[in-house]
Amino acid sequence: VLATDRPADFFGANNLPSGLSLDSSSGIIYGNPSEIGDFYSEIESSNFAGSQIQSVTFQVRSFSDWPFSLSLSFDGYQEPVTVNNIPVYVELNSSISGFSYEQFSSVWGHDLRFLTADGSRELKYEVVNWDPLGTSSFWVLLPELNATTSIVAVWGNPSVSEQPDYCKNGSVWSKYRGVWHMDEKRNDLIIDSRGSFHATPNNFDTLRVTGLMGSALNFDGENDYLNMALDSHPPDGTNQLTISFWTYGRFQSLVNSTLFESGSSLGRHLNVHFPWSNSRFYWDAGAGTYDRLEKEDASYLNQWIFWTLQKEVDLGVMRIFKNGDLFAEAFNRTRPIGGGVDLCKVGSARTGGLWWKGWLDEFRIGLFVEDPNTIKAHYLSQKPGAVEDFIIKSTVEGPPIIVKSQLAEGYANDASRTFSYFIET
Repeated sequence: VLATDRPADFFGANNLPSGLSLDSSSGIIYGNPSEIGDFYSEIESSNFAGSQIQSVTFQVRSFSDWPFSLSLSFDGYQEPVTVNNIPVYVELNSSISGFSYEQFSSVWGHDLRFLTADGSRELKYEVVNWDPLGTSSFWVLLPELNATTSIVAVWGNPSVSEQPDYCKNGSVWSKYRGVWHMDEKRNDLIIDSRGSFHATPNNFDTLRVTGLMGSALNFDGENDYLNMALDSHPPDGTNQLTISFWTYGRFQSLVNSTLFESGSSLGRHLNVHFPWSNSRFYWDAGAGTYDRLEKEDASYLNQWIFWTLQKEVDLGVMRIFKNGDLFAEAFNRTRPIGGGVDLCKVGSARTGGLWWKGWLDEFRIGLFVEDPNTIKAHYLSQKPGAVEDFIIKSTVEGPPIIVKSQLAEGYANDASRTFSYFIET
């Protein structure tokens, strides 16, 4: 039904997709589209005061040519609220009943698509890793997540050989300033999936280890650090800030350390000490002069912890969330944040020293204040064990395929030895 901001008594349309019609009285568009594509129509609405014309885009899609499908439900999310536009981590491998890489028409998996449960909407996703000999992983952007959400993965269309643009242009992460997964194979850059704010690793002997979602960076606590792209830093005038990341501390004892720090000639801008020798977590944000939020936390060793740090200048609020729950909060913290910096490092103080030791995964910066429900959903979908427990996968549906490289052997011209072979599918 066409929506208007006041009553209308007549509707008209030009260039509707073939197979669709418009009821001029009710504004209901109905029918069955017979062509696939994007259609640009003009819709007119009228009443006694006159008429207005608006352009409307109809996107008509069909996934009937994708023969294989898999339903995924998010049973690990049982919170009583719905969160919107959240990326979730998904893995595919041979442990899924009926799944085989031989079902894909592209050897690179370019025919893979994720859809809403009713198949009406294609979902953006980013490839973390494609491994036809093992586990392939993806970040899929869900329009909403609640206790009943499910989606569908489809593949096997022989006419599709190109990967969608959204897999490569960062649109999965459009709301963020920067997103660093730590998963790329190269050792000279840590890629920003949102755009081009790539970081440069320095002095690492072993750069990566197995992380929660793909790989994590391995800081040795001696001289390893990342030089972050200076433009990834919150710009001047930033009012809202959310920074999130996973840590796995590996210190032998409590020492003074810096997880990250940025600064300019004015002084410190952003900073996290964790741990410090007094077993406290420090979160600093400002521009030369800075506000601080701190709290004691002894659980800095040998466990994955999900941290979310926030500051909202206008409201004067700073927050720390730990594993999806509010850990610390303070008010009257109104010093401005952002502005140009000349140093921004992860793994040490901005000028070096105070080396951090441990593993770091999934570092994100957003110029917004994430709501607590979404922070909790991020934690539940990424925490240790979530790959197995958060998403329930059905049996793959689709036609049988004949397994490749089968060899059938027998004897010729020997009546006593009959031939029989069971074809594997």
